[in-house]
Amino acid sequence: MRTYRYLIAAHRIVGICMIIGFFSYLLHAHIPFTGTKTIVYTSDALHGQIGRLRPLDRIPQDTLANGRHIDRMVEDPVYLDLKTIVPFDKARLSVFYKNETPYALSLGVNAAEKGWNIQTKELEIEEGEDGWTIGSSEFDLTAVQRRKEVYQFLISAPGLRYEKHEGSIFISKIIIHLQRKPVSLSDFAFLAKKFSAKLSP
Repeated sequence: MRTYRYLIAAHRIVGICMIIGFFSYLLHAHIPFTGTKTIVYTSDALHGQIGRLRPLDRIPQDTLANGRHIDRMVEDPVYLDLKTIVPFDKARLSVFYKNETPYALSLGVNAAEKGWNIQTKELEIEEGEDGWTIGSSEFDLTAVQRRKEVYQFLISAPGLRYEKHEGSIFISKIIIHLQRKPVSLSDFAFLAKKFSAKLSP
């Protein structure tokens, strides 16, 4: 009987440890303890929270001599979806690109949960290595309504049309810096509620 009670106690301890470990993983993966999170997008190594730039017919892939793939924007605009379990306060996007068109590049975010409310910003420009230009913009996300936990960003070059044959914009990498308040006990409660809802029939 005593051995049985020990086994039951050990089973409960293991279960509690597994639950704690699971929520710790969720927090680490989706809610940064310090309040900041950096996500890097390349078409060679997609991040789990980001899909490919779309629509695909506007931004096909090119293969470089070294075997790497890069995105080639041939028509305006293209979209980048970022899925986050919790909302963030700020996002700073940095796009590494080469522009062979006469059209200026800009970044934007869709602030509407339904429909469109595009807020665009001009780029802060700096020169990167090997001829790549780095264009960055920062967005206030507190007034942005996510669509099913997804922030929708866009890369725009107004006037760029495939049928004009005026060149392409090559995109090598996108870095997204996210910022929110540091993790708190309310975040544990939020994740617990969300996990319970998914388990419910």
